[in-house]
Amino acid sequence: MLIVMKFGGSSLASASHIRRAAELILRQKKESGVVVVVSAQGSMTDELLRQAAEQTSRPAPREKDVLLSCGEQMSMSLMSMQLEELGAPAVSLCGWQAGIRTDGRHGDAHIRRIEHERILRELRAGKIVVVAGFQGVDDAGDITTIGRGGSDTTAVALTAALRADLCRIFTDVDGVYSADPRIISTAVPYHAVSYEEMQEMADLGAKVLHARSVALAKKHGVLVEVCSSFSGTGEKTLICADPGPRPPIRGVVCTETAGEALISLVGESACLPETRTLLQKTLEEAGIPLYSLQAGGIHLTAALPREEKERAAQILHEALFPGNTDAKDGNAESRPSEGEDTREEQL
Repeated sequence: MLIVMKFGGSSLASASHIRRAAELILRQKKESGVVVVVSAQGSMTDELLRQAAEQTSRPAPREKDVLLSCGEQMSMSLMSMQLEELGAPAVSLCGWQAGIRTDGRHGDAHIRRIEHERILRELRAGKIVVVAGFQGVDDAGDITTIGRGGSDTTAVALTAALRADLCRIFTDVDGVYSADPRIISTAVPYHAVSYEEMQEMADLGAKVLHARSVALAKKHGVLVEVCSSFSGTGEKTLICADPGPRPPIRGVVCTETAGEALISLVGESACLPETRTLLQKTLEEAGIPLYSLQAGGIHLTAALPREEKERAAQILHEALFPGNTDAKDGNAESRPSEGEDTREEQL
């Protein structure tokens, strides 16, 4: 059995965070082989961008990628040191050492293949392999990065290439909810969510998973489990093809633009006339102006004043979610919007 475990920046923000993550890894190591993927610590990527801006307002894309890749390399080294300190043999690998081959689009590269012989060799030697996420190498031998949030994509790609049993994503929330629980306290946790639903929510701005990682998981049938590295509750959400019975409206996603808030309803019934009517009536009764409504894929998005974002999200969630948890699932397919980059990882 082989598990890929990915830890985001908030899970690695300090020495104590890294130790907690290492202890989770060691518990898993008792049951299976482990490959670990790490993001940069906390706000490290933003700090590197700040330092770049002190040198130039227009950094060369190649040099920017070289700089930004350092954040994940710091994390992988520190994690490997901590695992060794706890008595577990470990080895850290940069993207190029792990065989992650990409195209040459700096800052937004796509994974083309993974030459995983080095990883397998280290696993056979009994080591925990710690891979720097978010990065690879192109055919010219240059370091590339695969976009913000790209460590999720690295983890899913490695799971597919290694034919691992599961990709477990550790973050600061204990799974996928009907809305951001930091905004809506009554948000409903889910045991399972479909690839289509999760990708739609990610495309609309939900920060649980990187959208490209979900598309890749769907393509290769990778089971992805989202859980917390902090709570210790054991709660988690499985991202899979068939999550079983589910409500017709699956999520409320809140984002902002420069001048307005965007509240998106996600689910098989999002684009039905009755959902549109309910949304309009709910906002009207609350006295919240509605600028526009736009439907696409399995979502309906309302534009409204920025200052009304949290209140609108709360009342829409309350209006839509009571009593619908036993509804049967749908089978809608999400579609790329006009102008969307449809390149995909090939592996």
